[in-house]
Amino acid sequence: MRKTSTKMVEREEKIVEIHCDTCGKRISNGARHKICHMCKGDICGECVAHTEDAWTDYPNYYCLNCWKKGAKYREKIGQLEYEIESLQTEWERLCNPVKA
Repeated sequence: MRKTSTKMVEREEKIVEIHCDTCGKRISNGARHKICHMCKGDICGECVAHTEDAWTDYPNYYCLNCWKKGAKYREKIGQLEYEIESLQTEWERLCNPVKA
């Protein structure tokens, strides 16, 4: 959640405060906050439920709410990944018979 406020210093300056979308805690301006891979919400370090390496330079972060909602989907994805791996192995055996 991003809140914008304006304060007078020597000139008008726009300040953006970042708050965790899960717990509402203000994330300090200097701190690197995380963004949930699923809901795209801003999350503080305490509300990161899971981190996984991605095929990119940065890991994927999941907030507590999205990680909880995704339990049944992660289980099914795991089963499908195993099935895909088995099919690829079977296909490879057809194309490249075992050498003695």
